[in-house]
Amino acid sequence: MMYVDVDHKRTPAPAAGSSKHGAPKHWLAAARRGLEQGSETEILVDLRSVELISSQEIGELIRLQLSARQKSRRLVLNNPQPNLLEVFTLTRLDRLIELRHSAVTPATFV
Repeated sequence: MMYVDVDHKRTPAPAAGSSKHGAPKHWLAAARRGLEQGSETEILVDLRSVELISSQEIGELIRLQLSARQKSRRLVLNNPQPNLLEVFTLTRLDRLIELRHSAVTPATFV
């Protein structure tokens, strides 16, 4: 298993023209590198410090998942923030991409 941790303290500042929230671009790039360069069957991406995700980033996430499946690998999103979990649930991405979380459940949003 390859573990991709997103830590704002270690995340480089966003480049010009990138999202004003540097972490999502960073975790997507790290997940992409893990998928392309690693040989692990599972890419585990920790989202505990990712607060927002754009529609463009969701599209990239879907492409990464499809690429992982083509390579007989799994992309797993760990510890999504409540607002991300809600987006993944409402868009049904939780049915496409495996989510692991301990304290937050979709019922929290009722």
